[in-house]
Amino acid sequence: MLKNDKTISYFFLDPYSRSIEKMSGAWMGTFLDKTDNPLLKINGETRLPITHMNCNLAPPVGGKPSLLTFGDV
Repeated sequence: MLKNDKTISYFFLDPYSRSIEKMSGAWMGTFLDKTDNPLLKINGETRLPITHMNCNLAPPVGGKPSLLTFGDV
């Protein structure tokens, strides 16, 4: 837990697969790295990292939760 409750990064999660919109498999990547470079600061503050994780798991159906198969895990 952070002492000052200050944001240290941003993380986007996209857990469910959709028709043809995403590549198959699961992957994680970085949109922006953290930097203290004065030329890349935003309003004088350090630019925070932004990462994403795409999972392509089966979405919930008919009000029932999405359960992982052995292969998904």
